[in-house]
Amino acid sequence: MSTEQLGELKLFSVPVLFQACKHRDYRARAVMKAEAVATVFSRRGISKSDLMERFTMGPEAFEVRLKDLTDLAVVFGKTNFQRWLTNMDRWKDEPTLAKYIESLDDQWTKFTKKK
Repeated sequence: MSTEQLGELKLFSVPVLFQACKHRDYRARAVMKAEAVATVFSRRGISKSDLMERFTMGPEAFEVRLKDLTDLAVVFGKTNFQRWLTNMDRWKDEPTLAKYIESLDDQWTKFTKKK
């Protein structure tokens, strides 16, 4: 696979999540997750483009590709970001945008302490 092809791989995609389930609550959570990703990645400066602007322009079409990320963020995407996605499925309480942001930010902090 070429570098260009690798860059096109998706780390996160609302359209893919929407294909998985048509339930309204599931879709609302997918959009909240997308906003959390855009917020944390923009706040932490680990994206090469303005993800918040992209999210604002089309939340239901929001995607993050590997080419959108710094090298360190790509490494984060392979480990702690995937852990974040998995852990959210285990939450017992109703998720909120603030909780998504806080937990993703915590994963970034844990990741950077190891580096």
